[in-house]
Amino acid sequence: MMIGNSIKKGNMNNLEDLKTRIAAVPMDVIKIAVLKDEIEIFKSRIEPTETGHLHTTIGTLKHRIEELENDLAISSRKD
Repeated sequence: MMIGNSIKKGNMNNLEDLKTRIAAVPMDVIKIAVLKDEIEIFKSRIEPTETGHLHTTIGTLKHRIEELENDLAISSRKD
């Protein structure tokens, strides 16, 4: 996906750049939303065979979401 010329593939600075255009939403909340959208895309591509890599990717993304959710919970307790 490309929004203007500021979004480049594979660069976390893109997400940081986009964050400056979004209201006061914590970055981890944005990351979680993006990862959940990606999971849905990968789920839609699953076939009966030859898509084990998609299952692995989905599992990895779910694990990353859990990490981010834990980080959010910890930071909310500090506030």
